[in-house]
Amino acid sequence: MLTEQDRHAIGDLMIRYCNMIDERRFSRYAEVFTPTARYDLAACGFASYRGTDEIIAFLKVAPHPLLHLNANLELTPQTGDLVQAFSRCVAIGADGQTLLATYHDVVLRTPSGWRLGERVVVPRGPDTIPEVS
Repeated sequence: MLTEQDRHAIGDLMIRYCNMIDERRFSRYAEVFTPTARYDLAACGFASYRGTDEIIAFLKVAPHPLLHLNANLELTPQTGDLVQAFSRCVAIGADGQTLLATYHDVVLRTPSGWRLGERVVVPRGPDTIPEVS
């Protein structure tokens, strides 16, 4: 079961990710991802990257929006040290366009705190809205 402290720490992790990306501070990678993390952007037209070197190399050359905002964080504990997270990203592109995405995350408790073990980014648009269930 997640404590309020865990929930707060995971929320802070999501904020750190957005700030790391927006400020291009990839030296903060270890504050966000595990060393063996998977960062999957295949649905965005890129690839899936694994581990510190691959992810940072991609981040350094990737076309980034100007601003990321994370919202609607939903956490589903799987074990005491593994949480499935689901949230939305609202990003503002360099051209002023609003970009929307969904984050599907695996969040792991590490000795250094909660970190992303996996992030799958799926663009959100009229063609990606799920069927009614």
